Amino acid sequence: YIFGAFLVYTAVRLVRDTDHSDDAENAVVRFARTHFRVTDKWDGLKLYVKDGGKRLMTPMFLVIVALSLTAIALLFPQDGIHLGKQLELRFVSKEELLAQKEKVVVDITDAQHLADSLEAIESFPDAGQVEEQIIPDPGSIKQRLEWGSSGRASLNTFFAHLDSLTLTGGSMRIMHYGDSQIEADRMTSYLRDKFQRYFGGRGPGLVPVISFSNPAGIKVTTQGNWEQYGLFGNLSGKGMTFGPLFSFASMCKQPADSAMLDTTLSASAAFQAGSALYSNARSFNRVRVFYSNSDPDATITLEAGGEQMVRSLDTSHTMFTMPLGSFANTLSFTVQGNASTHIQGVSLESQSGVVVDNIPLRGSSGTIFTQGSRRMLADAYRAMGVDMFILQFGGNVMPYIEDEQACINYGNWFASQIKYLKSIRPDAVFIVIGPSDMSTKIGTEYVTYPLLPNVRDALRKAALQSGAAYFDLFEAMGGENSMQAWVNADPPLAAPDYTHFSSRGARLMGEMFYEALMSEYHQYKSDNGR
Repeated sequence: YIFGAFLVYTAVRLVRDTDHSDDAENAVVRFARTHFRVTDKWDGLKLYVKDGGKRLMTPMFLVIVALSLTAIALLFPQDGIHLGKQLELRFVSKEELLAQKEKVVVDITDAQHLADSLEAIESFPDAGQVEEQIIPDPGSIKQRLEWGSSGRASLNTFFAHLDSLTLTGGSMRIMHYGDSQIEADRMTSYLRDKFQRYFGGRGPGLVPVISFSNPAGIKVTTQGNWEQYGLFGNLSGKGMTFGPLFSFASMCKQPADSAMLDTTLSASAAFQAGSALYSNARSFNRVRVFYSNSDPDATITLEAGGEQMVRSLDTSHTMFTMPLGSFANTLSFTVQGNASTHIQGVSLESQSGVVVDNIPLRGSSGTIFTQGSRRMLADAYRAMGVDMFILQFGGNVMPYIEDEQACINYGNWFASQIKYLKSIRPDAVFIVIGPSDMSTKIGTEYVTYPLLPNVRDALRKAALQSGAAYFDLFEAMGGENSMQAWVNADPPLAAPDYTHFSSRGARLMGEMFYEALMSEYHQYKSDNGR
C-alpha cells in the first residue's frame, strides 16, 4: 500500500508539478504535448474528452502514463542492463522524470525568412544566360569568412580571375570536397548555379561511374563488371592509386580473376543530365576522362551530342579531353582492353566559365588526401585548372572523439591535409567549412555534441594557420542546440537524424556561404576601383 501510494503521489506530481510555461516542463509533459492532443482541464476520472470534434487527453491520462513510467523507473537498474559489449538498455530515472528542464530554444526566425525568400525568387533562367550580379548588403551577412594573415593574397588572385571571366572569358574551377553532408549535390548545386548564373559556365563537373550518391539529376547506367574501389566509406582500396575523386570504377574485381586475363574485357557507362539540375548544369560541351591502370591495347569509344571519338588509352597519360561542337546532355562510352582499366572519373563541363565539382567522401573526416596519388592529383588539378578548394568536414569525428586532446590532434592532422593540397596546387585558394551543429541524445534530450565546439575551434585553427579561410557553419546555423530548431522548423531545414540538412536547409546554407564570399568579392572590387 505504501509503495502504491508513493506511485500515485509521484504520478500526480509529474503531471501537476509544472507551470506549463514555454521554458520548463518535465519529461512526461514534454512527451505528451509533443505526441498527443492534451488539455489542462480535469474531468473526473476520464482519460479523454472531446472538444470541437477532437479527442483531447486529460491530465488523468497523463497520471496513468506517469504511474507506469514511475514504476519502471523505480524498478529498473540505475546503471542499465548490458546486452553484450556494444548494447546497453537504459531507462530514465525518477529524478529525470520529475526534473523541470529549461527548454533551450534557438531563434532561427531570420534563417526561416531567408529560406522562404529563396524559394520565392528561385527561377531557372535559360541555359548560358549570364545575369547581372546582385551586390549583397554588408549588414545582411549573417556569417562572414575568417582569414589568417596570409589568406587574402590568394583570395585576391581568385577574385581577379573571377573578374576576368566576364571581361575576357576563360574558365575557372571550384572543387567542393566534403562528407555526407554534401551528398546528392547538397549545397554544391546551389553554389554551382550561383557562379554559373552570374559568371558563366555549364555542366555538373566531375562525376564517378559508380557512387554512393551521384549528383542529384545525373542518371548513370552501366553495363559490364564494374567494381567500385575507394579510400572512404566501406570501400576497399589499400595500395591502389587514386585521383581527384579518391575512388574509381574498375572493369573487374581486383586483383583480376586469372581466368579473365586471356580475354578482352569490355564495360560501358552512360550519363544523362536531367531536369532536376539547375538549368546551366544540364548541358556541357567538353568531356574529360581520367583513367589509370590501362594496357597498351586498351581503347575507349565515346559518344556525346551526335559526335563520336575512338581513342587508345595511352599508358603514359592519365586523362584526355573530348571537346564538342555543340552542347549535349548525354554521354556514353565503352572501354575495351586486356587489363582492367580504372576510370577515375568523368567531367561534364563547359569550355569556358565556372565549373563546380561536388565530391562527397562518405564517412571521411577529410584526412585521406595524402593517400591519393600525388602525380595523378597534380596532373588532374593542373589540367582542370583548379582555382579553389572548399573542404567541408568535421561531422564524422563527432560520435567517436573522446576528449579535448583528440580534438587538437584532429585539427593538426587536418592542417597537414591542407598543406599537402597546397603543395600540389600552391596558387589555389582554400576555404574550410566547419561542421554544422549536430545533436546526440543524452538522457531524454537531443543536445549538441559536447565536444563539437572544440572540433570547430581545432578546424578553424588548422585553416587559419595553413593560409586558408574558415566559414563557421555551426554559428551560421545559430550555434549550440540550433539543430533541434532546424529539424523542427516548418518546413524542416534538417533531417530527423539531427545531422544532415534537408534540401531546403542545404540551399539556405549555400546562400549564406555564397553571400559571405561575394561580400569579400565586392569589397575587393571597391578597393581596386572596379
